[in-house]
Amino acid sequence: MNLLKAGLLAAGGYYLWQWWGTRGEIPPSQPPGPQPLSPPAMPVLVDVKAHVREEARRRGFPALMTFDEWNWVYQQVRGVPGPDFDAIFPGGNRARRLSVDEWYEAVRIVGLAGLGGAHA
Repeated sequence: MNLLKAGLLAAGGYYLWQWWGTRGEIPPSQPPGPQPLSPPAMPVLVDVKAHVREEARRRGFPALMTFDEWNWVYQQVRGVPGPDFDAIFPGGNRARRLSVDEWYEAVRIVGLAGLGGAHA
């Protein structure tokens, strides 16, 4: 009987030693030592003009629209409003119809956020 008690105490002690010994250690899935840094995620370059053109086509809009109409489509695509017409064309004809290429060049020059090569 004493041998059985000694065996159970030894097994319990071994279990506690294992349990206390592994607390605070690095799990086996992570090797010890410094972890290599992951390279930063590269920004995804988005062809905004193509997305705006496609969204306008998808909604059945004409190829020539006003500056404000192109800004509305841009806001649907990117989630942010386009620039104010008067900031780009002071005193200009707001009802003038533009192609997406003309609209894009005008807003790219002022640096609308999200357009390639432009700075916000």
